[in-house]
Amino acid sequence: MRAFAWLLAIFAIAGCTAPVSQPPKALPVPTAELAPKPLPLRKLMLADLAPLSPAAMTQVFGAPSLDRREGDVRVLQFTSGSCISDLVFNAAGNLVHVEARAKSGTPIEIQPCIDSFDTVLPETLAGS
Repeated sequence: MRAFAWLLAIFAIAGCTAPVSQPPKALPVPTAELAPKPLPLRKLMLADLAPLSPAAMTQVFGAPSLDRREGDVRVLQFTSGSCISDLVFNAAGNLVHVEARAKSGTPIEIQPCIDSFDTVLPETLAGS
């Protein structure tokens, strides 16, 4: 009977032990695809336009919807989804006037119109 008690005690103790656990799996190493993309240079501001030439404006805003010359003055018109901006240059190619209007023709603030183009100042023009 003593042998039976010992066997019973051994089985009871064996049932109380914790199962053997496996070591935790290693976390996957991030790949280049998961790395954050660099942020654009910075948002384009009205003050950024002053030193830009007509050619540089087309790099920033794309092809103008209108390119008109009146004597020594050149007017570039750019159209976004919500507004129209007119950029006026003198004979030397210097920006001398900027105005913006809604597509309805109502004058609007210039910066919100610039923002509507969803563009940034390219690095190549940042020092212009």
